[in-house]
Amino acid sequence: MEKNKHILSWKNIFLLIVGILLLATFLLATSDLKAVLVFMVSANKTFYCLAFFLLILGVVAYTASWYLIVKAVNLNFSFKFALMVTWSSIFFNLMIPTASLGGEFFRIYVVNRKSGVDYGTITLTVFLHRILCTLPFVTGSIIGFIYLAYFHELPYFLSNVLMLVLAVIGVSLIFALIVSVKPKILTKISSFLPKFFGGRFYRLNQKLVDATFKFEEGFKLLKVRKKIFVASLILAFISWFFDVMVAYFVFISLNNPLGFPIIVSVYTIGMTIQMVPIGIPGMVGVVESAMSTLYTAAGVSTNLSVAATLMIRIIMLWFQVLVGGILTLKLREF
Repeated sequence: MEKNKHILSWKNIFLLIVGILLLATFLLATSDLKAVLVFMVSANKTFYCLAFFLLILGVVAYTASWYLIVKAVNLNFSFKFALMVTWSSIFFNLMIPTASLGGEFFRIYVVNRKSGVDYGTITLTVFLHRILCTLPFVTGSIIGFIYLAYFHELPYFLSNVLMLVLAVIGVSLIFALIVSVKPKILTKISSFLPKFFGGRFYRLNQKLVDATFKFEEGFKLLKVRKKIFVASLILAFISWFFDVMVAYFVFISLNNPLGFPIIVSVYTIGMTIQMVPIGIPGMVGVVESAMSTLYTAAGVSTNLSVAATLMIRIIMLWFQVLVGGILTLKLREF
């Protein structure tokens, strides 16, 4: 598959190495690696395994949130297929950081190729699902940032970066909401492409017009089924809650229970930072540095902060990449 080649491009490999070097530099500069390893090795294995199980429940709830919208617009494919495609899209989001859009484009592409669903309708379901599932993270990040800034002293640089990230994501979310209600905005924008870039963009514009028509048809169908939006949003928050509980049980496994407000704040902010499209797969090095710094600012010892962050990232990044990569290969059999 062409996308698989893109993931293994030299640029991605180089940026991943850059991220790993950033992480190594951060670990060497801020912590005692021997003490960090002692924390990780001595962790309660039962509670840590439970954290893996909670992640899986989170992905299932995330998929169910999308599947409700899928069934509401009368698309016909199995939940098993939806789960595989969703986890595979998570894999692409982590490996090709494009503000979490790469995985969504992949989801649209695979569903169209494997089930024959038109691009407009499947784009509608994916688009609305992303909006609904972004709300818990944006809400949690804003509340978390206010909580940490008010009750704990945040580093000045990190505080400014977080404000910038939240502002960008907030503006993007507002634009997405406007487009979902008025999809013809995209066709108006695309209509200028042939004028500036030549006739090769004419066919692209025509395809976008056709997809927009299907998008609007599906949206009209969903507008009379408001309960679907409510149920999907509830499942999105449930998925977010399971993800947060991963961090909670990691600290439990380290025999150091942490206050739930701090868990919610730091974890949600960390995952929101992961959406920033600077090109490093999984934002390796960046997310770990931010989360460890925030835990330390909240009163957790540095070595424990680093150990907990690494254990969380093993689950939320590397385990998801492993499962998503396997399922991406399995999708070729469908």
